Amino acid sequence: MSLDKLYYEIYCCKPIGNGKVYNFLSIGLRYKLYNTYLRFVGEKMSLQKQMHTDLIAAMKAKDTDKKEAIRIIMGEFGRQNEKELSDDQVIAIIKKLIKSEKELLAAKGEEESAYIKVLESYLPQQATEEEIRAWIEANIDFSSFNNFMQAMKPVMTHFGAAAEGNLVKKVLQTFK
Repeated sequence: MSLDKLYYEIYCCKPIGNGKVYNFLSIGLRYKLYNTYLRFVGEKMSLQKQMHTDLIAAMKAKDTDKKEAIRIIMGEFGRQNEKELSDDQVIAIIKKLIKSEKELLAAKGEEESAYIKVLESYLPQQATEEEIRAWIEANIDFSSFNNFMQAMKPVMTHFGAAAEGNLVKKVLQTFK
């Protein structure tokens, strides 16, 4: 059986030929088999699909904090125009939710919550202040800019979601 036929059987739950093996499988088990197929083929699962599998795992493990946080994120996905979001769109949504939650916690006088920890676990590894400073020193010529803050665009283009804008601004201000 070819991998394409295996994928079709697993994901669509429509057996080809005489096999009726996958008709009785639960959605969660079919999803796990599909993810195994993707790893075998070498494709990377999108962040949105990863959250869906993590939601299923959290429900099975009865991890209420993670389950509730992922459901809130998935609710935000539903408010978007597209059904399938890119990883960059998902990261932007997560950052927006983290920002609003931190503002809420600051108003209450609290610092951290389990909700923020779950959300941050889906963000890419953040660049440190030293990494940003080293890249700026190696790649940015401040003489070509009228203002130091104009260098923020190439820095943010290079680091993308891995650097927080406020941190980049702070590092750039040290070069004055």
